[in-house]
This record gives sequence, C-alpha cells and structure tokens, in this order.
Amino acid sequence: MSPGALRARCGLRFPGMLYAAVASVVGAVPSEPDLAAARQHAGIIQVLAIAAMPSDAPTLSDALVETPPAIAVVARGAALACKGLAGLLGAASASSAPPAEELVERCAAQWRNGHLRLWLPTWDVAFYRAAAAQLAGLPERRVEVCTAGTGSEAGIAPGIVAALALARSLSPAPVQVARYRLLSAA
Repeated sequence: MSPGALRARCGLRFPGMLYAAVASVVGAVPSEPDLAAARQHAGIIQVLAIAAMPSDAPTLSDALVETPPAIAVVARGAALACKGLAGLLGAASASSAPPAEELVERCAAQWRNGHLRLWLPTWDVAFYRAAAAQLAGLPERRVEVCTAGTGSEAGIAPGIVAALALARSLSPAPVQVARYRLLSAA
C-alpha cells in the first residue's frame, strides 16, 4: 500500500505528527550497524528493534504474548517511514529483495502530561479504553479513545500496544502507526 493510500485510509493529520511503520521480523533481525545507518537518513526520527511484538491475535489479552522481534521506523512523513522500513527489512533478508508486506492495521496515539489519547478504528470504545489504561498503567480517566477517520477495526489490538509504546517514547508528539504483516516473497 502506498503512503498516500495509508494517509487516505487513516485520515489523521495533526501538527507535529510523526509516522511509524512497524513490522514483525521473521528470521534475521537487522544488525545494530544497519539500524544506525538507517537513523542517519534525513527525516528519520528513530529506528527501533523491538524485542517482542504482539501477535496477530484478535484480543488485547493475546497482545501480551511474546512473538517474533519487530522493527519500527519513525519519520516525519509516512512515505519516509515506509521506505526506511522496507530498507531495513531488505538488509535483514537473505535475498536481494525485501519481503512483500501487507498493511494490517493503523492507528495513532499521543502521550502528553500523563494522559494517553488513542485514535482507533473501533466501535467498542469502552473495551479499548479499559485495556489501554491497563497496558499503560493509567487510570481510565487519563485515557481517551477517538474513533473518527481511522478505518476498519480488523486486527487492531497489536497496533495499540505498538502505538502506546511509541507514543510514550516520542511524547508529546502524536504518532501514527502503520503495522505491516510480512508476506512470503514468492
């Protein structure tokens, strides 16, 4: 999916927003020199190798299950984040071409002054608010869930965990998270 299509589907833009492209890594994880090189590109804010990411499970309780490591590339634009992620996945791949990827979810989060705001594609605001509060270690009154302009609810739970972690580390900037599932390169 192109970054333009991602922006259109997610529909969120806020002043100072950062964009993160996240994917679980199967097999080789990019080395620290690869991560350091990726951090040097203009517009890249942060490149993280995450020890464990939630699975593609449909519930937040399943999101706490340890799964393969993941890579998160945070940039000032969605296109740059996607390009940075593709480059890192290519560096980790044994083949010369990076594996194909499929966008499975997108959401956004902002951690500011001890409050968490999430933009999620859900109709069950109360459930996700309670779950996010528990994951963040916050009282529910400090978590706000917004639903406008965020797309489909399918598979959102793992993205919430990534969005929460990234929002906390990038505070006070809002961060839009696009999580990708790697497909076999056939």
